[in-house]
Amino acid sequence: MCFGIVKLMIMATVYYSFKEIDKSLQFDENLFSPNVSLHIKKYKNKDAFLQSFQAWKLLDEVVQKVFNKPLLKFDIKFSKRGKPCCDDFYFSISHIDGFVAAAVSKQPCGIDIEHIISRDKMNKIASSIFDGKEDMTKEEFYKHWTSIEAAAKLFDISVFETKNLKKNSFFKEFIIKDDHIVCIAAAQELVCKYIK
Repeated sequence: MCFGIVKLMIMATVYYSFKEIDKSLQFDENLFSPNVSLHIKKYKNKDAFLQSFQAWKLLDEVVQKVFNKPLLKFDIKFSKRGKPCCDDFYFSISHIDGFVAAAVSKQPCGIDIEHIISRDKMNKIASSIFDGKEDMTKEEFYKHWTSIEAAAKLFDISVFETKNLKKNSFFKEFIIKDDHIVCIAAAQELVCKYIK
């Protein structure tokens, strides 16, 4: 008789979306719970405020499509580090230079979006954060950077603490569109589903 080990892998289905910021949208605090509205309004810089508001608005759109209820119907809290969380599902948001991204899952997840541009001092950043990986192409740099940011959100740690993660402690998927890259991270293998 032969006995084998059966490895059961739970897949994380992550629903995500990303889009360009719509500067014509007006902030309506009635779309969000009071603590989320307060969180958005803490940004005094106009661009940062707009990015935060629209990231939360995009999250609301994804939540409505996945759960058939607006984000307002869920209790959103903030961790000690300020990471937003919910008892009913996991989510992550990101914003950068005119673009926002949101991810929702029944398993922990993290998302990051970056604009792929040539960065001054890219090699210095790479050597200080990426443990000496200085000679990276632009795409390699942004894949590595977004995976670190997404992992930090996934585990609710700082980007510097990601150095302590074991090499294969999370799974990631990259989406590259035009000059933007999105990284979605999960603690187990993931299936990413785009929400329009």
